[in-house]
Amino acid sequence: MLLDGYGIEMNFDGDQWVLNTATLPEAYQNARIIYSDDQNIYLVIDPDSSGGEEEADLKIKLDQDAVAGDTITFDINDTTDLHVQDLENVVYTGDAANNASVEINDPSVMTRDVEGCTIIWNTLIESWQWSNPEEAAEAGTLVTDMSTNNTAAVNTTEAVMDITHAADLTMTVEDVNLMYNAALGAWDWNEALKEDDLVNAANTFETENEMTLEIITAGDEGAVATASDIEVTWDGTSWSVTNDGGLNVTIVAAESSDTQVRVEIYDTNAAQASTIQYTFASAISTTAGQTVSFGIDPSPPAEYADAEIVATGDNSVAIDFNGNGSTDLTINVTSGATATLAGGETFSFDVNPDLPPSEYGNAVLTGDKTKAVIDLDGSGGEDDKEDIVFTFSEDLTLAVQSTITFDISGSTAWRECSTDEAKDTGYFQFTTDFLGGEFGTTETDISFNIGSSWDGNNWVNDSLSTTQYAKSSSTTYQDSDGYPPGDLTDVAVSSDGTVTGTYSNSQTLALFKIALADFVNPNGLISEGGNLYSATLESGAAITNTAGSNGLGELSSYSLEMSNVDISEEFVSMIELQSAYEANAKVITTVDEMMSTVISMKR
Repeated sequence: MLLDGYGIEMNFDGDQWVLNTATLPEAYQNARIIYSDDQNIYLVIDPDSSGGEEEADLKIKLDQDAVAGDTITFDINDTTDLHVQDLENVVYTGDAANNASVEINDPSVMTRDVEGCTIIWNTLIESWQWSNPEEAAEAGTLVTDMSTNNTAAVNTTEAVMDITHAADLTMTVEDVNLMYNAALGAWDWNEALKEDDLVNAANTFETENEMTLEIITAGDEGAVATASDIEVTWDGTSWSVTNDGGLNVTIVAAESSDTQVRVEIYDTNAAQASTIQYTFASAISTTAGQTVSFGIDPSPPAEYADAEIVATGDNSVAIDFNGNGSTDLTINVTSGATATLAGGETFSFDVNPDLPPSEYGNAVLTGDKTKAVIDLDGSGGEDDKEDIVFTFSEDLTLAVQSTITFDISGSTAWRECSTDEAKDTGYFQFTTDFLGGEFGTTETDISFNIGSSWDGNNWVNDSLSTTQYAKSSSTTYQDSDGYPPGDLTDVAVSSDGTVTGTYSNSQTLALFKIALADFVNPNGLISEGGNLYSATLESGAAITNTAGSNGLGELSSYSLEMSNVDISEEFVSMIELQSAYEANAKVITTVDEMMSTVISMKR
């Protein structure tokens, strides 16, 4: 089990370390500290697998003495999950089935494990949305924005709401509308009137006459269901309405004739809801008593076409959103008190499961009928890599609701490697330069196989393994592609200034390159003595480059320049030496004369 963001916690009480058993993961409920002091902690994580509580599974040594109040926390990672950054258990429904491909552009943002992520193509608004009803219910945002047209009898502030099956509230919908019908003593849907809501349409014309239905206007609020049919009667010259079952229904005389009849249907608050019109293929006869009859059975919101009201009364309503017979949501609209409702009271609320997983709270979902894009870390901007992209080979239609469900397997145990670092071998690559030579001459590429490899699309597990065969053991010798260490034995300088080193391991490497300098006006240099010169404004700045380029001279190895001394100093030294020589020669002459005089005196 991968413990991500929580795990083992220990606190120092001044004398010893104490394990926080309240936060222990389920897999390590038997963890124990078998010894501790202000610098050491010996911990048994799993006595069953480690052989008891006498030998520590983990020893922690602190650099400094612990003080009361210090805390240590760490996670335990399952080694089988360390390298996984991928989508698993991907399931497509609707138009997305057998039509989608997935691309992971930035696996580094997949740092948490999540099961059962679901996104839905909402055909009504042509947009992708998260479908995360259970977390939305926990957050208190699944059912919101309750409102009513009658605050005296229906209390939205104190309404009691009970969500029993949050998982069935999968689609986002604004204004799920209900209306109370006093004649039936029940709540029913109060959505815009649809043609399918008009049921049991029949006529009693003396001759067969083809009849078509048209909804002229479908208001924001459709009519509430009635137990009786609405009957529109032809008296031979005009139309009238009877048996409206508690609804307000009127004939639009100006739009009615012997070839059509237009009816306006009002709810019990006298607010116009819808206008319908029946048209006949031919004029009807002048015989009185011919009728057109129909009932109204309001339907649920289009997002929940199979939804049913499974229980209803004066003060409560229970809804099954997916039509499987279970009660998903119950609302006590009068805050628990039995109320006398006059009829026509309305109640509405929003359903909003569009919430990313809590592990990726900043995730942003976008897209259209061609693709769904998940910015998992919410970084956004033009440089975002579109972390996860589902692409459809054929555009999604508006006739079918499509969903994509998947698990995210993520890990922070290893740094994500770029594809450039693994493009050659599939393994993490890095470049070393132990000798520090210029121009990459001493660089070495190393491929590091740590159990993960790049398959061209994702990083996947590629655990190292050994295989044993039923045969005698033998040793397989392999040649090394490296060379032994060596000492520098010789140095050479080429004409372009490259300094090359020769080593005792027979390797010859270019180590450095000598640069030369020139001046626009060399005569403007200032002599600093010792054959050294400094640049001035007159000489201009030094122009440096490699030997043999841009007019610079070349170098000669093991050679000296024709003259590299200060002529004036050498001339002075020569004069000094000549004077000393002449003085010494004079001394010798004087001594010689004295000796001659002494010899003469003896004679």
